[in-house]
Amino acid sequence: MLMAVKPDNQQNVNDAARSVLRHVERERRTLPARLQRAIDRSRVLSAVPAASVGTDVAHSRESHNPLTSPCHPFDLEGYLIPVRNAIEELERAVDHEQGLGVEKNYALMISEEKDREILTKWAGVHSRVVAQQAPALGGQRTIERVRRTAGLRPVDGTKMADREQAA
Repeated sequence: MLMAVKPDNQQNVNDAARSVLRHVERERRTLPARLQRAIDRSRVLSAVPAASVGTDVAHSRESHNPLTSPCHPFDLEGYLIPVRNAIEELERAVDHEQGLGVEKNYALMISEEKDREILTKWAGVHSRVVAQQAPALGGQRTIERVRRTAGLRPVDGTKMADREQAA
């Protein structure tokens, strides 16, 4: 038995179907091709939100994407930091397996070395992401403490605005 679908529900069904198709298409590509396509797509993002197909202009102004609004431009570099770090870790592991170099041993690092890595290699990355991708550096609270002590924003390790430092 076919049921009538309300227009709003039909739009949700269509959106879900397109999402599944995008996912299937992406899974067919190699990882380097997927990364390159995502980078290429991010370069064309506009800082001015555009109306979605099938929506009226008044509605599109009310529900724009905060990640691409003029106040929050799309930060490609912020997304690529964990990718670069993961690639470096993979390269180090392969070098180690091939006998080409010494693998970094977090267990032997002193706290100052770990802190330096948190402040440099993981600058701009959310503390939760750092804790998940590099658990040997510490938990989320430890990463935030290291950043706070260094005078940086605890959540992402970026410089604090003047008013944040005064607080």
